[in-house]
Amino acid sequence: RGLAFMAIRAIADPSSRSLPRAALNAAGADGSVRIGALVLGLLRRPGDILSVWGLARDYRAAMAVLGRAATEAAAAFTIG
Repeated sequence: RGLAFMAIRAIADPSSRSLPRAALNAAGADGSVRIGALVLGLLRRPGDILSVWGLARDYRAAMAVLGRAATEAAAAFTIG
């Protein structure tokens, strides 16, 4: 159909780092974070707090990159 298409993916965590158990247990089937499960996991494993904080920081950075990429892609695909 001649439609332009682009797929963009950002990885939030480096392969060299294991995901904290509290974060793994809090992940929903759809990729969402179940906050209650995360809080409970951190209460059970307080040592995961710094790892979860780092993962959250990396996630925000990945989302910022995706936002910039989407903005630039939208400009490139604008028909006019």
